[in-house]
Amino acid sequence: MKILTNTSSTFYGGIARRVAEMTADAQRRQNVDVVVLGMGRKKCSPDDNIIKYNIALPDHIPKNVYANLRSYDELCQRFEPVVYAMENAIREERPDVAFIEGTYYAPWCFYQAS
Repeated sequence: MKILTNTSSTFYGGIARRVAEMTADAQRRQNVDVVVLGMGRKKCSPDDNIIKYNIALPDHIPKNVYANLRSYDELCQRFEPVVYAMENAIREERPDVAFIEGTYYAPWCFYQAS
């Protein structure tokens, strides 16, 4: 089974802890792979049956990711490169199931890509 999930951009907190526990459990199992989509961090290399993708935010996205947006269409346009990168990872990995964690822009992008 291949599980796809996302993680937060910080190394602490509920989402990061859940993903860390999920990957630790998967490393003890033979038939479980975990694919983790992260946002805006340094690129990680594969570790046994744990595959990590780090999707960089494009330079055109401001620190306040919602700044100056006037419509839902503008939001979609702003995050289109992120959604596209996630779609590519999903196509490449072909997971059996996806767990989407959180309530900010990264889970929304993940949902759109899924």
